[in-house]
Amino acid sequence: MLEINKMSEKGPPPPAYQTGVPQAGGVPPSQPNEPPPKYEDGNFQQPTAYPPQQGYQSMAQTTVYTQQPIVLQQHIMRYGPDPQLIQCPHCSTQVTTTVMTEAGAITWLASGLICLVGCWLGCCLIPFCINDLQDVKHTCPNCNRVVGIYRRI
Repeated sequence: MLEINKMSEKGPPPPAYQTGVPQAGGVPPSQPNEPPPKYEDGNFQQPTAYPPQQGYQSMAQTTVYTQQPIVLQQHIMRYGPDPQLIQCPHCSTQVTTTVMTEAGAITWLASGLICLVGCWLGCCLIPFCINDLQDVKHTCPNCNRVVGIYRRI
């Protein structure tokens, strides 16, 4: 406790410990009368009072490329019961689709309705033989992949 009181009695710290920040109630330190640094051709020249900085690597320039967004418009194809001329989305060739019929909702509803009427002995199988009551599956003849289905319901 005595040492703290002795330090406060000593007065201000020596000039080596003074900072450039003014203390409360103090006077700001005096600035040297140097002109501001000169700019020539947009380049900054360091004042002579400061030593050149060494040991620092320069920052690498980063180039940013922006790419325009690519807009893909997909043509929605409405398939019908007949073969259609299309460009296959899988193999990108222009082909006429191959159609195959398969039992769909209308086929099963018609068969169920016939059974309810009382023709369950074999007449209920007639809707499975009528192509206009079945769904149509469109396939590409080149790659044999399904490109669309036409559903009756």
